[in-house]
Amino acid sequence: MANADVVELDPETRFVSVERARRLLGDVTYRQIGLMVQRKELRSCKLGRRRLIELASINEVLDEAMEKARVDNGKAMTA
Repeated sequence: MANADVVELDPETRFVSVERARRLLGDVTYRQIGLMVQRKELRSCKLGRRRLIELASINEVLDEAMEKARVDNGKAMTA
């Protein structure tokens, strides 16, 4: 079952473009990516004129969001 939204990444991929980072984070805005870089939530580097976002930092943001959701859902169930 193929999904057009699924992003195939090479296991050796360390950095992704801002556009791909946007998609991996649920279509957040370019501004949101910029703010996350400024707040050091996402690690990035510049290569020439391109900004690249470290894939590991994207995974960390998503893991933190999932952990927060688990905690919030647990509180809702016990309330």
